[in-house]
Amino acid sequence: MKGHAPFLATLTADALPTCKRAYIGLGSQFIDKDEESLNGEARIARAIWVVGAALGTLLLDQGWSPQTGPGKPVVLIHDGREFDPIQAAGELADERITNEEWTRRCLDLGIASRPLASSRAAQQACGAAGVIDDRTAPISFDTL
Repeated sequence: MKGHAPFLATLTADALPTCKRAYIGLGSQFIDKDEESLNGEARIARAIWVVGAALGTLLLDQGWSPQTGPGKPVVLIHDGREFDPIQAAGELADERITNEEWTRRCLDLGIASRPLASSRAAQQACGAAGVIDDRTAPISFDTL
């Protein structure tokens, strides 16, 4: 996520687009120069993965816990509720959820209006990966 943080900081959870064309554009932000020949479906898949990871880190910040098992996706659990961030991002890309429904879901999850790259969990993950040395210092994604 570190490399995608500047772009993700421009997006809020509740304002994510709900169409394939927009996800092709999002996916284009997450490819390297040697991947410019990736087709639209590959760009959508890249966007789904990055957006899903960002949504997941927002929920980790709020005390949700990851859960998975053999052959199962990583889901987040909190107070008896379950949320699959990759599935949610896929629903947005495939237009299986409307903007209004997504906004309501974000409000219910407590992530509405939260920038996708401001997550404390994402910052800690960068520190755990050795990207930063002093985990107690204030962190800005601009410096990562």
